[in-house]
Amino acid sequence: MNRKAGSCAVLAVLLRFVDKKQQNKMVIADFDASSVDVLAKIADHHIVLAKFDVGVPESTVVRRVVFDYSKADWAEISRDLLGFDWTPMDLLDVDVAERFFHRSVFGILRRHIPERELLERKSVHPWVNERCLSAIRAKNASFGTDEFALKSAECSAVIFE
Repeated sequence: MNRKAGSCAVLAVLLRFVDKKQQNKMVIADFDASSVDVLAKIADHHIVLAKFDVGVPESTVVRRVVFDYSKADWAEISRDLLGFDWTPMDLLDVDVAERFFHRSVFGILRRHIPERELLERKSVHPWVNERCLSAIRAKNASFGTDEFALKSAECSAVIFE
């Protein structure tokens, strides 16, 4: 899977520290944190903020050709389908008859329906569209500011629509 550079900040753990020198070694994760900060004390524990550099799945753009049904000449399609000689199918085995039918119908459709190129974004998470990406970028850009809570809530609302 292709990944873009990205980062993630996580309020990772509430820990009770016995030895202040060991604070930065108290984050348990599957990969190394790029930074670890000990924040405010809550009762007899401290908040540990761990930041991780992680990959963000990339999307790829796929080009394909599709029929533009809005510009189809339906009267001509109907006329060609009704006027087509389907009798050869009576003499063919089922697999050959299917290919004959398929090629005949698509030949008629191609004559009377223009085609257009469609660009689609393929992603590991297909529900992540440009609107989601924009909300995620806005949330990430606001990290460490007074707007972070608001941008996080807006981002969640967009993603869960």
